[in-house]
Amino acid sequence: MYKFLLIFGKITSLIQIVFGILIIYINLKFFKYSLNIVMEYSGLTWNKISMFKLLADYQFMILVGLAFIVSGILMLLSKGLGWAIGIAAWIILVVLGLTLIIFNDVTTTIMYTDNFQYWIFGLMMMVCFVCISILISKPLREKFQIGRKHWFYLGMTLLFFFFNNILI
Repeated sequence: MYKFLLIFGKITSLIQIVFGILIIYINLKFFKYSLNIVMEYSGLTWNKISMFKLLADYQFMILVGLAFIVSGILMLLSKGLGWAIGIAAWIILVVLGLTLIIFNDVTTTIMYTDNFQYWIFGLMMMVCFVCISILISKPLREKFQIGRKHWFYLGMTLLFFFFNNILI
């Protein structure tokens, strides 16, 4: 069981790197799409578009993607900081998913009912909870030599993302 969890720890770190790359890629595609719509339909020029506002709309998810990539790389290097950032990134993904499904449910039940989004949501939450469970298992905590400072890093990372989302 011990070796099994250590192997899954490596797989989890690779999943985190892939998730990070996908999150950044998807957000950059949405950024490009929204920029094209603003330019095409509003008649605005480059001088009238607030690039800060456009970047502020996507910066949170790009930071989450970067957190996944950095934590995956640090975990592959057996650093405890990568473990703390990784758990924080998975927790943020769970909170974002729950928030989106709760608010989406209020607006979409009136218009249409589509169970496919709930299946995708359920699958994503299962992946998140499995990865969190693997990361907080005793063999991985021993491998990364998790102590109080790593739990402090975890809390500070969560606070950073919380305040980043509220303030910007």
